[in-house]
Amino acid sequence: MTLPDLVDDETVLFVRVAWWETALGLIRSLRIPVSDIQNARAAQPWSTNTEQGLCPGIRVGLGLPGVKLLGRKVSLGKAPVFVDCSAGNTPLLVVDILPETSHGYRRLVITTERAEELAKRITASKEPGQAK
Repeated sequence: MTLPDLVDDETVLFVRVAWWETALGLIRSLRIPVSDIQNARAAQPWSTNTEQGLCPGIRVGLGLPGVKLLGRKVSLGKAPVFVDCSAGNTPLLVVDILPETSHGYRRLVITTERAEELAKRITASKEPGQAK
């Protein structure tokens, strides 16, 4: 289970992944400074999301159709998308990363009950004078 949260006085998005996800080489935990985030938003749950281009490309990782999607989505000539989505009514946190940074991903798409809250906190942390 992937757990995103803001840490270090709201200046870093920390995405902690389960030990077995790292052990299998699927994905690893990430620390992304808020200053390297282009935008963040909550989106409809993966099982009902019809947004085109949310996770483009070919999946590299594990998954059960309609149940779980885990790993990276890769597209020719673009940085991959970090994906950890589960079926159900849990919303998605969608985080776009600035292209000039070197975090290895251009977007994070994560199932989390806290999607709306985290998106608002990331957005507020990016505003000048709002960092705590």
